Amino acid sequence: SVGSRVQIEGDVALQSAVPAALPSSLITSQSYYVVGRQLPNVPFWNGTLTVDWQSRDERTEALLNATFVSGNNRSNLPAKTTYGFALQRNITPSISVLAVATNVFGSYAGDFVSARYAVPYLLADGRLQPALAAPQAPKRLFLTAVYRNR
Repeated sequence: SVGSRVQIEGDVALQSAVPAALPSSLITSQSYYVVGRQLPNVPFWNGTLTVDWQSRDERTEALLNATFVSGNNRSNLPAKTTYGFALQRNITPSISVLAVATNVFGSYAGDFVSARYAVPYLLADGRLQPALAAPQAPKRLFLTAVYRNR
């Protein structure tokens, strides 16, 4: 917590997924799996940072979120950071408005799985195997007005 009106929260997760041994059927020069190397599509680390602010009159609140995922991720994209933002304003005790923006900067946005942005797989023999990537959702803005009959 930073002061009485701002809170900052974050987390980091490390995930080591390294095989110590492999079945013989996976030990070939064309294999994606290598003893001692992180498994494909398992990011080594990811994290989030969220900043939450509230106005002195407690009628306005804003959130900013950043999510980082290292390379070798399940989307097969390079390391990426995506940002989201939300703003809520209580206009009266009965009426509030909310705006939410996702993937604010359009990081690796797209509509369909394709080779665009894809990180190739590193094979056991050191060669690169072309791959496909699942893009992030495009920038989006959601607006909501709420009326509560009190």
